[in-house]
Amino acid sequence: MKIAVMGGDGRTPYLCSGLERRGAEVSRFALGRGSCASARECALGAQAVVLPVPVSRGPGLLNAPLSDFPVPLAEVLAAVPEGAGLFGGMPPAGLGITDVGAREDYIVENAAITADAAAAMLMRELGGTVCGKRVAVAGFGRIGLVLALRLRALGADVLVLARRSEVRAMARALGLRAGTEPESGADAVLNTVPARVFTEESLGRAGLYIELASAPGGCSREAALSAGARYLSGAGLPGKAAPEAAGEALCRCLWDMFEERGYV
Repeated sequence: MKIAVMGGDGRTPYLCSGLERRGAEVSRFALGRGSCASARECALGAQAVVLPVPVSRGPGLLNAPLSDFPVPLAEVLAAVPEGAGLFGGMPPAGLGITDVGAREDYIVENAAITADAAAAMLMRELGGTVCGKRVAVAGFGRIGLVLALRLRALGADVLVLARRSEVRAMARALGLRAGTEPESGADAVLNTVPARVFTEESLGRAGLYIELASAPGGCSREAALSAGARYLSGAGLPGKAAPEAAGEALCRCLWDMFEERGYV
């Protein structure tokens, strides 16, 4: 099958390579060297068109940081052949794009990559190890759960922060400590909750705050700095810290979707 891949970040070259290893013919657009001259040329004859995760970057623009020029999203959509499947992550509503990012298999794989990358970031910031460090993980969804277990396995003293008592009970059942607020003297807080859950008082209990949640996040940079905590953003961490693994995870998910639809 022919697949047109348009736009994307550091994950996308690995995605393309993975699709080609599986036997697909891949054309590229807005991906730097080796790209087609236009979206229409790239999409010609394609059974599936793959857009980035997330699809858009700024009002009306394709998310294409590897491109030498801005690409209007409307130009890309107009080039999609009739009957071709259209895929992307977190797409704007009403455009008929199948949301890869909503699939549970992709969410779980991406959570594991995010957790690994966050643990590596934390170790760099804490002198190369987390062993014996007091670390709070806010939220116990997919990323929070995997991250807390990773850090515990590396020797950290992990406190899971959760509002709901049943979530705290699950954390304790898995051998983790649980509470609702960071403890004074904590070495770091890693947040996975996409809501403003931290007060200045709670932020002041840790020396380092790492934001892993989507907007609005657990606090602002200004609030963390005002409380005396260093602030680091983990936005887009899989694509930045582990592009090969993130690209392969995206490839596996897309290939499963192609098989489910009978493309391959």
